[in-house]
Amino acid sequence: MDIVPAIQIKNFWPNDVQWFLDRLNRNHPCLYKKLIPNASMHLIAKWSKKTPDGDGDLEFRYSFSTLERLFAQERTENEKILNGTARSI
Repeated sequence: MDIVPAIQIKNFWPNDVQWFLDRLNRNHPCLYKKLIPNASMHLIAKWSKKTPDGDGDLEFRYSFSTLERLFAQERTENEKILNGTARSI
């Protein structure tokens, strides 16, 4: 686990993930209604290494770890077993 400074962003989802949220709402509306209104993402300082070294302190990225954790908590027993199996390979 990494501990880094982060800025919490509520009530905003970037256009890049809208397709995922739309699919989640369409295929799992109950899960969408349970998770998305209460979820947030974070903005963290993270150098992509695609820019010069001097610009590393100026780069940020989105972190969806809070949403990922909420999804993990909502997994069915079969999904938990499958996830454990996949991780052990």
